[in-house]
Amino acid sequence: MCISEPVIPVMIVDGQPVYVPGYETWTELSQTRWFQGKRIFGEDYADLVAEHLSLVRRYPEFSLGFRELPAFGNDWVILMLLKTHAGPQRVAIEWVTCEVCGWYGVIANPMSWDVYVGAADIPAGLERASKLPVVTCPKCKSDLPRHAVWAEPRMNADKI
Repeated sequence: MCISEPVIPVMIVDGQPVYVPGYETWTELSQTRWFQGKRIFGEDYADLVAEHLSLVRRYPEFSLGFRELPAFGNDWVILMLLKTHAGPQRVAIEWVTCEVCGWYGVIANPMSWDVYVGAADIPAGLERASKLPVVTCPKCKSDLPRHAVWAEPRMNADKI
């Protein structure tokens, strides 16, 4: 019996092919955790993938993809993408607390070096990311302690 793998769209992001499954396909992949004979993520990343998929489900501006990094072994590596006016942007998902009002929530930070591993030109990717508009605290509009180009709306921050 031959089990077929899903057909997954591929985007070129910063010169690197990134597979970007839809939410339903991710639901399937979360069960098998394998694609093209390589592991997408192990048990140690299951909670992180579930958290990222929760954001993808709630916010259409996000996509969760995976990319190949041969230097890191024979596995795929997940990558969160944020839709911007300039195209898909690599981001790290982080939890931060506003130092002014205490708001606690999720941000997307494009300045995390590790999300660029495998990109054709890492310094150019970081330079491009540094020019994206930075958002402020959704509650008090103060600067956040990290470089945020997206912050979870105040009404949703406490629901995760």
